[in-house]
Amino acid sequence: MKAIQFILAVLVSALFLGCKYDTVGIVSTYPDNIAKIVVPQCATAGCHNTVSAPGASGLDMTSMQTLFVGNNSGAEVIPYSTEFSPMMFFCNPYNDLGTIHIPPQMPYNLPALSHDQVQQLYDWITAGAPDKDGKIMFSDDPNRMKYYVVNQGCDEVAVFDAQAKVIMRYVSVGANPNQIEAPHQIRISPDGQYWYVMFLQAPLLQKFRTSDDQLVGSVQLGPSSSWFYNTMCMTSDGKFGYIISMENPGGKIAYVNLETMQFQFYIGGGPSDLYLPHGSYLTKDNKTLYVTAQSGNFIYKIDVTNPALYNISKVVLQPGQAWSQVSSLDVHEVRFTPDESEYFVTCQKSNELRILQTSNDSLLTAIQLGPGSFPQEIAVDSVHHLLYVSCQEGPAINGWKGGIAIINYQNNTLVKILTQGLYQPHGMAVDEDKQRVYVASLDYSTTGPAPHHVGSCGGRNGYVNIIDMNTQDFLPGYKNEVLPFPYWVEYRH
Repeated sequence: MKAIQFILAVLVSALFLGCKYDTVGIVSTYPDNIAKIVVPQCATAGCHNTVSAPGASGLDMTSMQTLFVGNNSGAEVIPYSTEFSPMMFFCNPYNDLGTIHIPPQMPYNLPALSHDQVQQLYDWITAGAPDKDGKIMFSDDPNRMKYYVVNQGCDEVAVFDAQAKVIMRYVSVGANPNQIEAPHQIRISPDGQYWYVMFLQAPLLQKFRTSDDQLVGSVQLGPSSSWFYNTMCMTSDGKFGYIISMENPGGKIAYVNLETMQFQFYIGGGPSDLYLPHGSYLTKDNKTLYVTAQSGNFIYKIDVTNPALYNISKVVLQPGQAWSQVSSLDVHEVRFTPDESEYFVTCQKSNELRILQTSNDSLLTAIQLGPGSFPQEIAVDSVHHLLYVSCQEGPAINGWKGGIAIINYQNNTLVKILTQGLYQPHGMAVDEDKQRVYVASLDYSTTGPAPHHVGSCGGRNGYVNIIDMNTQDFLPGYKNEVLPFPYWVEYRH
């Protein structure tokens, strides 16, 4: 008993007195020059070794394997990204090497690292943070399951490893490094081989490979004044895409050949064609395109059997009313059941989900989601027959704001609304392989939970939570910080 008490006393003392040099039992997989920095000054008793990690933000730096587990806020080192790797924020006091010290300064209660030491860490991460054998984490499997989070405030896409649940890469997007072009959404091709990103502040569509997340093509969607491209849907073979622009007046849809990355023509574009279009869904037979209008009581239904000879009609969502652009329901997004017998629209002004029958576009029911809830995106879980609806706003309760409404789409009933741990949730993606829903919280309001740190692109960082589809609740203890305004999430299986 005395021996146990002595060991506990030593551990507690280490936590309060700072990091002491202790390499007993450490098997380092770092390159030698990095090990000489990390092992004696970071992976020590009272700091970031295996025993002390729970009291040190959950970060264990004993080896490369434990380092890449990350800490309580997510990844600590992101290969190739010194700009977004928290390790650099906390240990760097030198202006020429990026973001300087964010408190608490590391190594804790020890002198700052020398310029040469920080330079070595910088060069190591820039090279991909390889291990002693030259292997770079997350580079071994081109078919890796991933989920992507587009950060609208930073022109960056966070690529998560679905197994480890940490950011494995940041991918810079956009064409102008001197301007925030505001990536709004990414979509993955039906065969899972490519992902596409569009921008609110640039008439641009970019195409990346999912195997290595490298850019393979770009296409201009119009003149430089043509902006506000926000959502996209693709034909079932992935060969053509419809990219929605919310320009006002004259909203339009760019029709693009995705194989050659060539613009074909616009659908709409006249001052009376499409008013504030946003959400979109293309039926599986590629014949009908549904597009929401973010002001009014209707959505657009467009016959694209022959896209060049399109025909635009309107579906009024309020029985007995004439269509109107006056703010009332203000529809944000549209999604269908897997068999396309019904479809769902989020009404951000009336705070409800409306459910319609596809055969005749008749209203089946409306589900109220709470005062001021501002419902936005819809994710479909075909395994459990559930919808997940992100409600971005509403009253703040116990320090949280917004919620995820879970709806049974077989009987069109509200199951529950998750609120704890969220602050202004928006984008979601269903992972039926691992039975998860990935949820991004914007957390852009200064009344929300303070981010762990401030990134180099400014603004308040958002974060990602995960819902367990079997328990219909959040994975306990999981919260991964991302860059500002994480608008959209997409899963690649």
